[in-house]
Amino acid sequence: RPYQITILCCTVLAVYYPALFAPICYIDDNKLIFFDVAGAEPEHLLSVVFSGGGYYRPLLFMTFILDNYFWLLEESFLHLENVLLHGINVLLLYAVTESLVKRAGIDTNSSIPFVVALLFALHPLATESVNWISGRTDPLAAVFLLLSLKILLDWFDAPSTGRIIRMQLCFLLACLAKETAVFYIGPALLLVMVIRARVLESVDGSPSRPSWRTLLSAICFNWMINASFILAAIAYFAMRRFAAMSSIGIDRGLSKLALNATKQSHESLWFDKFLEVFRSIGFYTKKIFVPWPLNFNIVQVSDWYILLGVLVLLLLCSFCWRRRDLVAVLALSAFLVGSSALLVSIGKLAWTAYAERYLYIPLIFFIPGTVLWLYEKIGKVREGQLFRVVILILCGASLITTVQRNLVWMDSAAFYELNYRQAPNLPITIKCYAVSLRQDGRDAEAKQIFKLLPLKKRNVKETTGN
Repeated sequence: RPYQITILCCTVLAVYYPALFAPICYIDDNKLIFFDVAGAEPEHLLSVVFSGGGYYRPLLFMTFILDNYFWLLEESFLHLENVLLHGINVLLLYAVTESLVKRAGIDTNSSIPFVVALLFALHPLATESVNWISGRTDPLAAVFLLLSLKILLDWFDAPSTGRIIRMQLCFLLACLAKETAVFYIGPALLLVMVIRARVLESVDGSPSRPSWRTLLSAICFNWMINASFILAAIAYFAMRRFAAMSSIGIDRGLSKLALNATKQSHESLWFDKFLEVFRSIGFYTKKIFVPWPLNFNIVQVSDWYILLGVLVLLLLCSFCWRRRDLVAVLALSAFLVGSSALLVSIGKLAWTAYAERYLYIPLIFFIPGTVLWLYEKIGKVREGQLFRVVILILCGASLITTVQRNLVWMDSAAFYELNYRQAPNLPITIKCYAVSLRQDGRDAEAKQIFKLLPLKKRNVKETTGN
């Protein structure tokens, strides 16, 4: 429907218009622009594929090299690209949801694809990935995951070897944009299983909830798809290992994960890591349902999330066991893709243990699943009026929060002050706040804030590139 697509495009551009005027973030962006990419030419494009050791994201760095070549890393263009990538994801999710609605047996004239895409366009958890230049890795990976998912769904209508090849190429490109995209294998195989089981049910007259025998038959029937995903994942890890061995001789990312996830000390026991898994599950579940308050520097979370994590895991298992349908698969897929964030908190792979940007890709599965569930429960109540009211409330709350957050990102001083108030003991937030105050001409305040840093952390150039 052209008018729905037009509304979605205009919504993304209008809501994220302030991002075009946002300054470069001191955290990671300056280092990326002034040190990692500055001076790079197009002839360096292939070299990034064969260099690694830490973050292996060659496709991401290729985009920045091209940015340097075409518009000299002009910050407004860098932000515009992030906004456009988010817009592309909104349209791709619209197309994917149309295919999912068809598989769920819902009227193809329903507004569900538009509602899903609109909620994704406005969701507050997307603001960090879109406004932060270094956060481009998530929207970029999502583009290729959604392309792979759309090709997968189309494959059921017209199976062909060409579609399988294109599907796995998109999956591989997603992994080259962000390594956590490899977690998409689980959702892809689950979708193949449930969709094929639904086809088998329509043939043999099975009940609406497929039996385990039918599900196992579906897995065996689509062995070619399953094998192709496994081969694509093997190809990614082979490329990653070759790049690491060719440059520094070791994959520091995987080595750091293995070391921090397995080592024990008086401060970090195996039991603590076990609890951290449930704490992370509880926190991210709460965050994806109730994103407020938004926070760029999430250092630690309450231990109460451990109990919530245990409860969520039990409820998810029960929900999927009872339903065994498309909605259950989408819920489980959001969990499986989001579980990559657990590795960050356990393996201490990033400068914060938790981050809202890790939920950008899980939203691709969470929002369609939630909308389909709501439509199933209240879509027919009072001729759909209750469903429309709920969606309007969700869109309104998301719109207000997202616009406010985008305006904060646009105001450098307000952004770093908020970060400092939310994480007053984190050295990087203190440092960035002090630098922003100095650039705002408030030298006396900047000196007072800067004195809060430990002596060994007072290297401003290390963070800001200035």
